[in-house]
Amino acid sequence: MLEILQRCSRLDFLVTPCLGNAKKVFGVKRFCAILFKHCTESSGKRMIEFTIPALTALLLYLQKERHQRTKKNALQRERTGKALLAAYVAADQTQIYLQEYRNRGRRSRRAEEKLAALWVRAGVAFRHVNRDLAERCFLKRQLWSRPEIWKREHVRALGLELTQVREDIQKLLYK
Repeated sequence: MLEILQRCSRLDFLVTPCLGNAKKVFGVKRFCAILFKHCTESSGKRMIEFTIPALTALLLYLQKERHQRTKKNALQRERTGKALLAAYVAADQTQIYLQEYRNRGRRSRRAEEKLAALWVRAGVAFRHVNRDLAERCFLKRQLWSRPEIWKREHVRALGLELTQVREDIQKLLYK
């Protein structure tokens, strides 16, 4: 029993540098190479005593990594979905307002404030998904907070035209 514990502690010494940094894939490969080397040098019962704890440690590590990756991907998909929904709502409401403005010929301060709030929600939702779109949503909020100070050239240069923002949202949707 003492020999198994000694082998396991030696294994920990070998495994720690290899698996300590979960970001490096070569760590698992190196661990497997070390394990193979020790297995080929040992024989019979000793090989099994060394191999089982080592493989258990490797399998637990790989299982943990897979679980974390799956969880992270699910969270990212959820964030992306919420951001896209918020952006589509803001873009649709903006389109409706612009059509009404063209038909009536006068602004609605209440509607513009609502649009500013919708664009800030979209910006907040995009902050962990796409920084560029998040910043542009925040700029759209500024645009609708005080539209009279924005020149058409600035809006175009910053990529804030509704058609451009919609295209970029669409690209992210199908990414």
